[in-house]
Amino acid sequence: MRLRAELLAALVALLSTSCGDEVPRGGIPRVAAGAIAVDRRVEPTHLLPADLDLVVRVDLARLRAGLGPTSLEAVAARLPGDALLRQVLARADAVTIGLRADDLEAGDRVVVVEGTLADGVPSPDATRFAPASVVLPAVRVWDATAGGALGREQVARIMRVDDRALVFVTALEVDPTTRVLRDGPDPLRGQPFAEGLVSLDWRPRPLRTSLAQRYPSIASVLRGIVRVRATAAMGEAAVELRAEIEASDEAAAIKAGKFLELLRDNAGDGAGAVLGTASIERAGATLHLTVDVPAEVVLRAVADPPG
Repeated sequence: MRLRAELLAALVALLSTSCGDEVPRGGIPRVAAGAIAVDRRVEPTHLLPADLDLVVRVDLARLRAGLGPTSLEAVAARLPGDALLRQVLARADAVTIGLRADDLEAGDRVVVVEGTLADGVPSPDATRFAPASVVLPAVRVWDATAGGALGREQVARIMRVDDRALVFVTALEVDPTTRVLRDGPDPLRGQPFAEGLVSLDWRPRPLRTSLAQRYPSIASVLRGIVRVRATAAMGEAAVELRAEIEASDEAAAIKAGKFLELLRDNAGDGAGAVLGTASIERAGATLHLTVDVPAEVVLRAVADPPG
């Protein structure tokens, strides 16, 4: 009994000394409410929330090398959206766009523009954006001052990650980006490969009821698809499309593979001529799709129509 009483007294003494304002070495320091708990390194694409299920990355540096800086500036000038976004796109190295695949018309998005921003990039328009509270030292935040007057598709928040990136956030994505700043990156966020001219990461969701009723075969296939990651790279004479399709299990992968083979084998002229070269291979619950699109087909697709 005496030994047990001494152990209990020692435990009480330990707890009473370890719960003060000072913490012994190796302990966890107390952080006042609202203060910055950790100064972690932030990668710009970590700010993409997981509710945006389609994420597309474009390598602007490679496009600039192929098209020339003047052409890329002309393209950026014609894009809709915030003027600052158009300005930085013309000189950026890469842009990553998070979207909601089943509701693209709504305009919900987060756009991450990466490049060297140390010189020549102005701050957001002070008449439209005001500095917000700091959550992480490396990230400056400006929120729109218009409040509820903003349209859903308009930029409501701008973030600057050191001198490495600007992030443009539409209205409904302000709260998710606040959560990501506070809690860290979402594990299921889109992460396209940093390869090729264009890459994407898509986590399909079940089709809306109205669409599922109209296209039951597609809805059935999509229910078994967990993730699609794809890249488009420029080869010597063709654009090489590569896709990795992850299914929920082997049976779902077999169903998706049969569906793709059906599309390939029954497509007509034009697009069918390209799909006819597709290679579809399965390894367990993963499908590997390869398509080489002739360069002239791509050029015809992006060229302005005559006149």
